[in-house]
Amino acid sequence: MVKKLISALIILLCFMVIFGCGSKKTEKTVESQKQVEVPKGPGPTSTDPKTTAELVLKFKQEKEWSKLYDYIYVDIQKTISREDFVDFNGKAKVSYENHKITEEPKILPEWVDKINGITYKHVAEISYTADIVTPRGKVNFANKMYMVQTPEKNWRYLWIKK
Repeated sequence: MVKKLISALIILLCFMVIFGCGSKKTEKTVESQKQVEVPKGPGPTSTDPKTTAELVLKFKQEKEWSKLYDYIYVDIQKTISREDFVDFNGKAKVSYENHKITEEPKILPEWVDKINGITYKHVAEISYTADIVTPRGKVNFANKMYMVQTPEKNWRYLWIKK
């Protein structure tokens, strides 16, 4: 019983570290939020947000970080090099399995990155589930990812470093 409780607490702690536990102050005033216009950007053509989400999840599951980098929004690529992105994600002690998109993408007029205080226009919200494999076991969880559309009508992943 105690071992199960300790294991559950360790898994919970892992999730909090990996996905953020909300301890950062995330409230920003409307005046301080940055509005982001979507510039033309590099990356493969992907005009369907659901297809792009499937690729993002596939690359996460296969740990194909360099391929995933090509689908990251250009302004986020400016904050982290391909090498640093691959290195950062390669050090993760968790892996993804059995991902599944659970709903059709919802198009939001705007979405605010509460960690960085940036507002993005015309964003797709994609709900999914996945099994997260940790050193202590496997846990199924539900999550959402967000993508922004470029002027070329391609969708790019809004990867947020936590």
